[in-house]
Amino acid sequence: MEEQKASLSQQQAKEALSKGCKLTHRLFNNGESVRQIPKQYGRDMYEFEDGVQCTANMFWHIRKGKHWQSGWEIVNEHHADIHADEIHQIN
Repeated sequence: MEEQKASLSQQQAKEALSKGCKLTHRLFNNGESVRQIPKQYGRDMYEFEDGVQCTANMFWHIRKGKHWQSGWEIVNEHHADIHADEIHQIN
């Protein structure tokens, strides 16, 4: 039986991204993910698994609805065992 991953809130997802985690969401297609990359022109930037980049503001602007308030999961192996209540402890 596969262990169910902890679902992160949107705020926890933002914090996890800022700490280097790669995330997916229950509404993303299989294999889709997003991660934060170095700032460009002073703006926080995100990159999708296919290399497409956008500002963090743009990413969250189109994900304002209730469906995006939860359902986030950490997908990178380095942080895969982290639970939602431990996000603030990621180095």
